[in-house]
Amino acid sequence: MAATVSPQGAARAIVDPDHPWLGLHPFTEENQHYFFGRTAEIRDIFLRVRENPLTVLYANSGLGKTSLLRAGLIPKLRVERFRPVHLLLDFSSASPSLGDQVREALATVCADSDSDADALLERWRPLRSLWEIYAHERLRPAQIADRPP
Repeated sequence: MAATVSPQGAARAIVDPDHPWLGLHPFTEENQHYFFGRTAEIRDIFLRVRENPLTVLYANSGLGKTSLLRAGLIPKLRVERFRPVHLLLDFSSASPSLGDQVREALATVCADSDSDADALLERWRPLRSLWEIYAHERLRPAQIADRPP
């Protein structure tokens, strides 16, 4: 398995036709074409997310939950015109509030050629909740919280 080093110094696996497996590393949207065999699970989770405001995916470590979310559910949500936001929240005391972290992640996902993330955050400042932001921007929310690697 080939690997590269990320800016944080952690090794990251590279997937390609000659090396289609990532070992213990999770699949992502970028390498979703190598993630297969979970079509039924992706469909089931998508239907649950679409019908239920809160859906929890819980299982033992190492069973592929992160890959299922990143390489399966998130691309499916995009096809269905949701705006998925993958959240890795920092609970340390030195980090921004959880609400600010979610707003920043949402602004990054929603930024486009008309509005950058900073402009969106400024526009959203008077809005008191994420639901107000979703209504204001006419977004179909899909926030995906995952534990840090």
